[in-house]
Amino acid sequence: MIERNVNILKYIDFGESFFLFGGRGTGKSSLLQSLLDTRKNKLCFDLLESSQFTRYLINPSLMKEEIELALKKSSEKLIIFIDEIQKIPIILDDIHFLIEKYKQKVQFILTGSSARKLKAKGVNLLAGRALVFSLFPFTVDELGDDFNLYETLRFGSLPLIYEKIPEIKIKMLQAYTEIYLREEIKNEALTRNIQSFSQFLDLAAQLNGEIVNYSKMGRQCHTFPNTIIAYYQILFDTLTAIELPAGERSVKNN
Repeated sequence: MIERNVNILKYIDFGESFFLFGGRGTGKSSLLQSLLDTRKNKLCFDLLESSQFTRYLINPSLMKEEIELALKKSSEKLIIFIDEIQKIPIILDDIHFLIEKYKQKVQFILTGSSARKLKAKGVNLLAGRALVFSLFPFTVDELGDDFNLYETLRFGSLPLIYEKIPEIKIKMLQAYTEIYLREEIKNEALTRNIQSFSQFLDLAAQLNGEIVNYSKMGRQCHTFPNTIIAYYQILFDTLTAIELPAGERSVKNN
Protein backbone atom coordinates (compact mmCIF):
# COMPACT_ATOMS: atom_id res chain seq x y z
CA MET A 1 0.00 0.00 0.00
CA ILE A 2 1.35 3.43 -0.98
CA GLU A 3 1.70 5.70 2.04
CA ARG A 4 -0.01 9.05 1.68
CA ASN A 5 1.73 12.28 2.71
CA VAL A 6 -1.31 13.78 4.41
CA ASN A 7 -0.36 13.62 8.08
CA ILE A 8 -3.80 13.44 9.64
CA LEU A 9 -3.31 10.51 12.02
CA LYS A 10 -1.89 12.74 14.74
CA TYR A 11 -4.93 15.03 14.51
CA ILE A 12 -7.19 12.01 14.90
CA ASP A 13 -5.19 11.08 17.99
CA PHE A 14 -5.38 14.68 19.28
CA GLY A 15 -9.18 14.57 18.91
CA GLU A 16 -9.29 17.48 16.45
CA SER A 17 -12.22 17.83 14.06
CA PHE A 18 -11.23 18.34 10.42
CA PHE A 19 -12.27 18.39 6.77
CA LEU A 20 -10.44 16.27 4.20
CA PHE A 21 -11.11 17.61 0.71
CA GLY A 22 -10.17 15.88 -2.54
CA GLY A 23 -11.57 14.95 -5.93
CA ARG A 24 -13.42 11.73 -6.59
CA GLY A 25 -11.09 8.74 -6.65
CA THR A 26 -8.24 10.33 -4.71
CA GLY A 27 -8.69 7.83 -1.87
CA LYS A 28 -10.18 9.97 0.91
CA SER A 29 -12.61 7.34 2.15
CA SER A 30 -10.13 4.46 1.92
CA LEU A 31 -7.48 6.43 3.79
CA LEU A 32 -9.78 7.42 6.62
CA GLN A 33 -11.39 4.00 6.89
CA SER A 34 -7.94 2.44 7.30
CA LEU A 35 -6.97 5.01 9.95
CA LEU A 36 -10.24 4.59 11.83
CA ASP A 37 -10.44 0.82 11.48
CA THR A 38 -9.21 0.10 15.01
CA ARG A 39 -11.23 2.88 16.64
CA LYS A 40 -14.18 1.35 18.44
CA ASN A 41 -16.09 4.44 19.58
CA LYS A 42 -17.19 5.85 16.23
CA LEU A 43 -20.19 6.49 14.00
CA CYS A 44 -19.87 6.46 10.19
CA PHE A 45 -22.21 8.07 7.67
CA ASP A 46 -21.72 7.61 3.91
CA LEU A 47 -23.75 10.18 1.99
CA LEU A 48 -22.77 8.60 -1.33
CA GLU A 49 -24.82 5.56 -0.31
CA SER A 50 -28.24 6.20 -1.81
CA SER A 51 -30.40 5.02 1.10
CA GLN A 52 -28.45 7.05 3.66
CA PHE A 53 -28.42 10.09 1.39
CA THR A 54 -32.20 9.95 0.88
CA ARG A 55 -32.84 9.35 4.58
CA TYR A 56 -30.89 12.38 5.78
CA LEU A 57 -31.89 14.58 2.86
CA ILE A 58 -35.56 14.16 3.84
CA ASN A 59 -34.82 14.73 7.52
CA PRO A 60 -31.34 16.25 8.10
CA SER A 61 -31.92 16.64 11.85
CA LEU A 62 -32.18 12.84 12.13
CA MET A 63 -28.39 12.57 12.02
CA LYS A 64 -28.07 15.00 14.93
CA GLU A 65 -30.56 12.94 16.95
CA GLU A 66 -28.64 9.72 16.28
CA ILE A 67 -25.33 11.33 17.23
CA GLU A 68 -26.73 12.76 20.47
CA LEU A 69 -28.20 9.38 21.38
CA ALA A 70 -24.79 7.75 20.87
CA LEU A 71 -23.09 10.49 22.90
CA LYS A 72 -25.44 9.92 25.84
CA LYS A 73 -24.63 6.21 25.80
CA SER A 74 -20.87 6.71 25.69
CA SER A 75 -18.46 7.90 28.37
CA GLU A 76 -15.58 8.17 25.86
CA LYS A 77 -14.96 10.62 23.05
CA LEU A 78 -17.04 9.77 20.00
CA ILE A 79 -15.60 10.01 16.47
CA ILE A 80 -18.15 10.98 13.81
CA PHE A 81 -17.03 10.20 10.24
CA ILE A 82 -19.24 11.75 7.54
CA ASP A 83 -18.26 10.97 3.94
CA GLU A 84 -19.08 13.54 1.21
CA ILE A 85 -20.59 16.17 3.48
CA GLN A 86 -21.26 18.52 0.55
CA LYS A 87 -24.15 16.29 -0.51
CA ILE A 88 -26.26 17.69 2.38
CA PRO A 89 -24.49 20.88 3.53
CA ILE A 90 -27.28 21.90 5.92
CA ILE A 91 -26.01 19.17 8.27
CA LEU A 92 -23.05 21.47 9.00
CA ASP A 93 -25.40 23.63 11.08
CA ASP A 94 -25.99 20.68 13.40
CA ILE A 95 -22.29 19.82 13.44
CA HIS A 96 -21.55 23.36 14.58
CA PHE A 97 -24.14 22.99 17.35
CA LEU A 98 -22.81 19.60 18.47
CA ILE A 99 -19.18 20.79 18.59
CA GLU A 100 -20.22 23.74 20.74
CA LYS A 101 -22.47 21.70 23.02
CA TYR A 102 -20.31 18.64 23.58
CA LYS A 103 -16.83 20.14 23.00
CA GLN A 104 -14.38 17.49 24.32
CA LYS A 105 -16.80 14.59 23.85
CA VAL A 106 -17.10 14.65 20.07
CA GLN A 107 -14.74 14.72 17.08
CA PHE A 108 -15.95 15.21 13.50
CA ILE A 109 -14.05 13.93 10.48
CA LEU A 110 -15.65 15.17 7.27
CA THR A 111 -14.76 14.50 3.64
CA GLY A 112 -15.84 16.39 0.54
CA SER A 113 -15.21 16.22 -3.20
CA SER A 114 -16.87 19.54 -3.99
CA ALA A 115 -16.32 22.90 -2.33
CA ARG A 116 -19.15 24.55 -4.28
CA LYS A 117 -21.93 23.99 -1.76
CA LEU A 118 -19.67 24.59 1.22
CA LYS A 119 -18.23 27.93 0.15
CA ALA A 120 -21.13 30.05 1.34
CA LYS A 121 -21.73 28.52 4.75
CA GLY A 122 -19.91 25.27 5.45
CA VAL A 123 -16.23 26.03 5.76
CA ASN A 124 -16.91 29.55 7.07
CA LEU A 125 -19.36 28.19 9.62
CA LEU A 126 -16.78 25.83 11.11
CA ALA A 127 -13.78 28.15 10.80
CA GLY A 128 -11.67 27.77 13.91
CA ARG A 129 -13.57 24.62 14.92
CA ALA A 130 -12.34 22.28 12.18
CA LEU A 131 -8.99 22.04 10.42
CA VAL A 132 -8.83 21.70 6.63
CA PHE A 133 -6.65 19.23 4.69
CA SER A 134 -6.47 18.31 1.00
CA LEU A 135 -5.79 14.96 -0.63
CA PHE A 136 -4.54 14.83 -4.21
CA PRO A 137 -3.80 11.96 -6.62
CA PHE A 138 -0.51 10.18 -5.92
CA THR A 139 2.40 12.63 -5.90
CA VAL A 140 6.04 12.19 -6.92
CA ASP A 141 7.06 11.98 -3.25
CA GLU A 142 4.47 9.30 -2.52
CA LEU A 143 5.39 7.16 -5.54
CA GLY A 144 9.14 7.54 -5.11
CA ASP A 145 11.11 5.27 -7.47
CA ASP A 146 7.83 3.98 -8.96
CA PHE A 147 7.01 7.40 -10.41
CA ASN A 148 6.77 7.28 -14.22
CA LEU A 149 6.50 10.69 -15.88
CA TYR A 150 5.19 9.35 -19.19
CA GLU A 151 2.51 7.19 -17.53
CA THR A 152 1.49 10.04 -15.22
CA LEU A 153 1.16 12.52 -18.08
CA ARG A 154 -0.83 9.98 -20.08
CA PHE A 155 -3.16 8.59 -17.43
CA GLY A 156 -2.76 10.73 -14.32
CA SER A 157 -2.15 9.21 -10.90
CA LEU A 158 -5.56 8.65 -9.36
CA PRO A 159 -5.30 5.79 -6.84
CA LEU A 160 -8.48 4.46 -8.44
CA ILE A 161 -6.59 3.49 -11.62
CA TYR A 162 -2.92 3.69 -10.75
CA GLU A 163 -2.07 -0.03 -10.61
CA LYS A 164 -4.26 -1.06 -13.56
CA ILE A 165 -2.91 -2.02 -16.99
CA PRO A 166 -3.13 0.70 -19.73
CA GLU A 167 -6.19 -0.81 -21.44
CA ILE A 168 -8.10 -0.89 -18.16
CA LYS A 169 -6.92 2.62 -17.24
CA ILE A 170 -8.41 4.00 -20.46
CA LYS A 171 -11.76 2.31 -19.83
CA MET A 172 -11.85 3.43 -16.21
CA LEU A 173 -10.97 7.02 -17.08
CA GLN A 174 -13.76 7.06 -19.67
CA ALA A 175 -16.21 5.76 -17.06
CA TYR A 176 -14.86 8.25 -14.52
CA THR A 177 -15.55 11.13 -16.91
CA GLU A 178 -19.06 9.91 -17.71
CA ILE A 179 -19.93 9.45 -14.03
CA TYR A 180 -18.46 12.86 -13.23
CA LEU A 181 -20.54 14.51 -15.96
CA ARG A 182 -23.72 12.80 -14.81
CA GLU A 183 -23.37 13.01 -11.03
CA GLU A 184 -21.39 16.16 -10.36
CA ILE A 185 -22.58 18.30 -13.23
CA LYS A 186 -26.03 17.20 -14.36
CA ASN A 187 -27.51 16.05 -11.04
CA GLU A 188 -26.25 19.08 -9.13
CA ALA A 189 -27.34 21.41 -11.96
CA LEU A 190 -23.98 23.17 -12.14
CA THR A 191 -24.69 23.98 -15.78
CA ARG A 192 -27.73 23.60 -17.99
CA ASN A 193 -25.78 22.90 -21.18
CA ILE A 194 -24.20 19.48 -20.68
CA GLN A 195 -23.22 19.18 -24.36
CA SER A 196 -21.29 22.46 -24.28
CA PHE A 197 -19.62 21.55 -21.00
CA SER A 198 -18.66 18.14 -22.40
CA GLN A 199 -16.93 19.82 -25.35
CA PHE A 200 -15.16 22.15 -22.95
CA LEU A 201 -14.02 19.25 -20.77
CA ASP A 202 -12.36 17.49 -23.72
CA LEU A 203 -10.62 20.70 -24.74
CA ALA A 204 -9.55 21.55 -21.20
CA ALA A 205 -7.97 18.10 -20.89
CA GLN A 206 -5.97 18.69 -24.08
CA LEU A 207 -4.80 22.08 -22.80
CA ASN A 208 -3.85 20.80 -19.36
CA GLY A 209 -0.77 22.65 -18.12
CA GLU A 210 -0.92 25.31 -20.84
CA ILE A 211 -1.81 29.00 -20.68
CA VAL A 212 -5.59 29.34 -21.04
CA ASN A 213 -7.06 31.64 -23.68
CA TYR A 214 -10.75 31.98 -22.76
CA SER A 215 -11.72 33.69 -26.00
CA LYS A 216 -10.11 31.04 -28.18
CA MET A 217 -11.64 28.23 -26.13
CA GLY A 218 -15.02 29.93 -26.36
CA ARG A 219 -14.83 29.97 -30.15
CA GLN A 220 -13.84 26.31 -30.23
CA CYS A 221 -16.71 25.37 -27.90
CA HIS A 222 -19.16 27.73 -29.63
CA THR A 223 -19.82 29.69 -26.46
CA PHE A 224 -18.78 32.90 -24.72
CA PRO A 225 -15.48 33.51 -22.87
CA ASN A 226 -17.38 34.18 -19.63
CA THR A 227 -19.00 30.76 -19.97
CA ILE A 228 -15.56 29.16 -20.27
CA ILE A 229 -14.49 31.01 -17.11
CA ALA A 230 -17.59 29.67 -15.34
CA TYR A 231 -16.84 26.14 -16.59
CA TYR A 232 -13.32 26.32 -15.19
CA GLN A 233 -14.77 27.49 -11.89
CA ILE A 234 -16.85 24.29 -11.83
CA LEU A 235 -13.64 22.27 -12.19
CA PHE A 236 -12.03 24.26 -9.37
CA ASP A 237 -15.06 23.91 -7.10
CA THR A 238 -15.31 20.16 -7.65
CA LEU A 239 -11.54 19.81 -7.03
CA THR A 240 -10.99 18.41 -10.51
CA ALA A 241 -8.57 21.19 -11.52
CA ILE A 242 -6.22 23.58 -9.78
CA GLU A 243 -5.50 27.09 -11.04
CA LEU A 244 -1.81 27.94 -11.36
CA PRO A 245 -1.50 31.74 -11.68
CA ALA A 246 1.00 33.11 -14.18
CA GLY A 247 4.37 34.19 -12.79
CA GLU A 248 5.12 37.86 -12.26
CA ARG A 249 8.44 39.68 -12.41
CA SER A 250 7.37 42.12 -9.72
CA VAL A 251 9.18 41.64 -6.41
CA LYS A 252 5.91 42.25 -4.57
CA ASN A 253 4.45 39.07 -6.09
CA ASN A 254 7.40 36.84 -5.18
